[in-house]
Amino acid sequence: MLNNKKIKFWKVQVLSEKEMATILVKVESKKYQNGEVVYSSDKLGLYIKAIDGYISVLEIQGENSKKMDINSFLRGNNICEGDILK
Repeated sequence: MLNNKKIKFWKVQVLSEKEMATILVKVESKKYQNGEVVYSSDKLGLYIKAIDGYISVLEIQGENSKKMDINSFLRGNNICEGDILK
């Protein structure tokens, strides 16, 4: 759930702390809670803090919409850094 709307992740990539730090340097400087959006961009994708590292969302489906790649989804939907997924 995000902003009281159901979303589904169809394809993700699991990243370790070290892998994430090579993608986004700022990750090391802040502590994130599980489910928090670390980075969101329609060009670079969506990264979320998870229990054992991070996930990069590759395919997503918004409520009442079709499954699509994350870059297409982010062009029409606003997911911001700091948002919490529940």
